[in-house]
Amino acid sequence: MSQDLDDSKAAKTARLKAAVAISFADAALGEIPEICQGCRFGTGDQRDCTLISAKRFDTLFGKGPCHLDRGFKKQVVLFMATNYPDHRPQAALIADKILARLCSDPKVFPGDELQRLPETKIWMARFIRNDVIDVLVRQEELDPPRCRQCRSFSDSGCRLEHIPTPSGKLAPNPWWGDSVQGKSEPRTLTPSCEQFEFKSMIEADPLAELFGPESSALGSTISFIEAIDTLAKRGETEFSEALILRRHLVGQEPLDEIAENSQVPFEFVQDHMNSARVKVLQIMSSQAIKSSQAIKSSQGEGDDLL
Repeated sequence: MSQDLDDSKAAKTARLKAAVAISFADAALGEIPEICQGCRFGTGDQRDCTLISAKRFDTLFGKGPCHLDRGFKKQVVLFMATNYPDHRPQAALIADKILARLCSDPKVFPGDELQRLPETKIWMARFIRNDVIDVLVRQEELDPPRCRQCRSFSDSGCRLEHIPTPSGKLAPNPWWGDSVQGKSEPRTLTPSCEQFEFKSMIEADPLAELFGPESSALGSTISFIEAIDTLAKRGETEFSEALILRRHLVGQEPLDEIAENSQVPFEFVQDHMNSARVKVLQIMSSQAIKSSQAIKSSQGEGDDLL
């Protein structure tokens, strides 16, 4: 019995570490960005930003060498183009409204908790997502989102046991389990839920989620599906990897749910997902090279005919 408890605790710890790694990998937490290393506003070994910690968001945008202002509107436009294309013409105006609130209300920006640029960028992305929704709801152009529409909600309630704090640590989610109902509005809860994500948005573009902004060079979603099928034919392990990848990105099934439904450890699912990503990338890269060579060859033959 004691051994089972130890195993369960170890699995839970590993799962939490994996969740942190997934959530913050892109922000390179723990590393000091090059722009911060020689910045006059940085201090200490970790180059904590004095503008961020003092919550001087307007000065950070106006004088900070990191130029957060340049990417702010682009993030708003990209988020709205991806998730609310019908409202994209309003993106610039909505970005101005959000930015004005950030600069005028010091309570909005938790700079004293963030302190550094990587954590601030993570917070900004989440803030933009939530505030765009809030603006559209206030303008009565969008119905208030409900918990049942969130990727973390299931028949048993909220599956998100821990949530990231602004500083990048994990904290218990007050709405975990059956504390909320499907009809609840996450933004009107007290405290409000900042983790809401529409289920329909998660895998809108599986290539972009898997390979990032350079995914367009690899081919279409059709070639992605073909690459998964190619991987599945290589062997028993590859078949399992391809199945997990397809269920997650095409079927929009969360990794923890795949593990639960398949009765396998979460780490097994995560490892297979990571391995499948590398192999599918190799397959698609090879396909893209062959396609490019075929096009060049056909063009050369056409030139010869002329």
